[in-house]
Amino acid sequence: NILNEEFSKEDKRMTIENQMQRIRMYMCPYVVVKTESLGRGIVYVSSTSSLTQWVCRDAVNHQGKGLDRSFKLEFFTLDDWDAFVADNFELAAPRKHIKTMIDSYDIEKQFVLVLLFACGHYAGAIFPLVPDAGICKRLGDMYEFAQMDSPLQLNVDTADD
Repeated sequence: NILNEEFSKEDKRMTIENQMQRIRMYMCPYVVVKTESLGRGIVYVSSTSSLTQWVCRDAVNHQGKGLDRSFKLEFFTLDDWDAFVADNFELAAPRKHIKTMIDSYDIEKQFVLVLLFACGHYAGAIFPLVPDAGICKRLGDMYEFAQMDSPLQLNVDTADD
């Protein structure tokens, strides 16, 4: 298992950052548009793949088998988050920390991300908006995120035919 003691906290952090960089051109505009319409909140990113599977940069694992990884993004205000996690102690436990992040991030430059992998690895942090909020707004309008009521599914390993 690659996520044993040899896989450090820093390695996990870098894996998460690398994958979030891969999807930021969709994630950040999604966050900006949702924040504009719903107010301050978090983007909850979940995956049916484990953190171990996300270590691989390409669409194959260490044994050469193909991967089919994706992320699902959902935007929640704090009240919506409370309702969403009401029956999930693990997700509800860091509420105070999540509230502090929601109250303190710079809405023009940052957003709050809560991430859950299939293996149970869970992380929360304030991430930078890249590109800047103005460009994100234009991209979000172009992608029509404001009209989306359902989560945003980002298929990372699926190539367009």
